[in-house]
Amino acid sequence: MAKSYYKIIEGKKYDREVIEIAEEAAAAEADKLISVEGARKIYDAIIDGNTITQIEQETLDYIKENVAFSEEAIEWLDDEIEKWRAEKQFQETKASYPAPTPQTSLKSKPAQAPKPKEQERSKVWPALVITLLILLPIAYFTGKQPAKTVGEPSLSTRVTGLEADLQKKEQKVVTLTARTKNLQARLTEAEAKQSSLANKPTPVNNSADIRKQIADALEKSMGDAFAGSQVQFDRKRLVVSFIPEQPFFAGGGIVIKPALKSLLSDFFPEFVEALVKQDRHIAAIRIQGHASSNWKNTQNPNGAFLGNMKLSIARAEAALAFCLNLRDTTHRRDWLKKRLVTTGLSNSTPILDASGAENRVRSRRITISIDPVTSQ
Repeated sequence: MAKSYYKIIEGKKYDREVIEIAEEAAAAEADKLISVEGARKIYDAIIDGNTITQIEQETLDYIKENVAFSEEAIEWLDDEIEKWRAEKQFQETKASYPAPTPQTSLKSKPAQAPKPKEQERSKVWPALVITLLILLPIAYFTGKQPAKTVGEPSLSTRVTGLEADLQKKEQKVVTLTARTKNLQARLTEAEAKQSSLANKPTPVNNSADIRKQIADALEKSMGDAFAGSQVQFDRKRLVVSFIPEQPFFAGGGIVIKPALKSLLSDFFPEFVEALVKQDRHIAAIRIQGHASSNWKNTQNPNGAFLGNMKLSIARAEAALAFCLNLRDTTHRRDWLKKRLVTTGLSNSTPILDASGAENRVRSRRITISIDPVTSQ
């Protein structure tokens, strides 16, 4: 079935051929902008019948709005259309003037002998000639206008044409200004989206990914601290363990000794800054207290566990208070208060020596565990 001459878009008729020429011209360019060569093809199709119909004009307007042109192409097309219209208007104006009327030439007649009455009239001719010589200059200088050349547009017609051209140029300036503002707005929007995408954190979809991201960030920021013998980091569990080389707490005591104070003072502020950068993934920072299995020389395991539970909780609370009051974490106190919690683990995770026996001094310690957000 043959294609229709018209293309219906949103219930409105357009010239199918012109639209297809424009779309093909744009598709043929690497930047998808119609070039001057493409504009020539559109121009030829628009004026192929030496007239621009209403549908062709509406098609031209549709193309300008919906198919992108290069600046040179749109300027060339607009100028050529204007030239064509001006030339057509001139030709139509020229055709409206009547053709010049042929003048009948006067042929000289052979001289004849004057008749008697004519001899009398001949005496009057000198007076008529003198009268005409006087009247003709007066008539000429009292406003006789020169004859208008047939086919030349009148001054008013040319002024009207120039005013119409000026209006078209002004409309073109308005159109180009509107397009420039639109392009600037789109550019600003694109730059904002690009900036937003650049600053958007990498999406995390599950708990394993969140744990890995936190662990990677901590190792990147705290690599030197984790390289020592007194601070150990478990990536999978997200637990930082502090291993005493000198006692952190006295047996049965909750007062933090200088060895632990020095370690926390150096470690904790930098640790907090690394976690702040992962804020959206951090649910809680859990300070855990530990105790040795010894409890007032009791032989009752359950009694020792319960007693050491209270002791380990008190040690965790002492460590939390010390960290919260560090001068280098003052500006992060509000952030920390929403996330710091304490936990006592009693003597459930003792540190053993090489022989497998419990090292009671090193078991009296603290650890810091990070609870990641379970859902994003």
